Amino acid sequence: MRKMDVLAKRSPQAVAALDEGLAALQDVLRLPGLEGAVDSGSVPPELYAGIDRWWRAYARYLAIVSSSVNTRCTLGCAACCHQNPRGLSGLETLLVLRAARRHEDWPALQAAFQKEAKAWRVRVEASGEAVAMAGTKRDSVRCPLLDESNRCRVYEDRPVACRMFYALTDPEWCDVNHPQHGQAANPHFEPAPVLRQILLAVSERLGLDALPRDLWSAVSELDERLPSGRL
Repeated sequence: MRKMDVLAKRSPQAVAALDEGLAALQDVLRLPGLEGAVDSGSVPPELYAGIDRWWRAYARYLAIVSSSVNTRCTLGCAACCHQNPRGLSGLETLLVLRAARRHEDWPALQAAFQKEAKAWRVRVEASGEAVAMAGTKRDSVRCPLLDESNRCRVYEDRPVACRMFYALTDPEWCDVNHPQHGQAANPHFEPAPVLRQILLAVSERLGLDALPRDLWSAVSELDERLPSGRL
C-alpha cells in the first residue's frame, strides 16, 4: 500500500482539535479514585464524560484531515473491519465491552468474541502476530462487532485503531485479495503519541494495563474478569 504525507494533519484547525482532546484526556488522568474502580464497579461517570469529550475532539480532527484529501470510505464497505485491531489501550477495551454489553444479543456477541480470540491465539502461537494478522486479512475474518449490514455495532465507542484508517482509493482495493490492493492508498490519521501515552496511563490507573493489545483477546479477557451486568 502507498504511504503519503497529509499536510492538513499539521494545520492550525487540526492541531487545535487535538489540543482540545489532550485537555480532555489530561482531565481524565487527574481524576481521583480510578485505582480499582473497574473491578469494584465504581468507575466515576466523569471518566466516561471526559472520554466522550476526547472522542468528539478526535472526530473533529479526523473530519478536518480526511476532508482535505477526499477520502472515499463508504458506509458499510467494512474492508478494514476484516481483521483483528491491534494496539489498543485497556481503557479502549473497557469502552468497547461496555458498549457491546448493552446489546440484547450480547451472549451471541460474547460467544463470537471468544471464538475469534481463541482462533487468533492459535494463529499467533503457530506463526507470530505479523503472520497471524496477514492471515486474518487474507481470510477476511469478520470482526464480531459487524452487523448484517457491515456496520459497527459499537461505532461511537470504537478504538483509535478502527477510527484512524481511511481509504483514498477505491474502498474495494482495501481488501488484500483485490488485484489492486498494492496500489491502495490508506493513510492512518492517528493522534499524537502523547495522547496515546495518556490513554495508556489511564489504563494503568484502572488496572487494565495487562490486557492483551488486540481487540478480540482483550474484550474476551476483560469480559471473563468482570461479572455480568457490570459496567
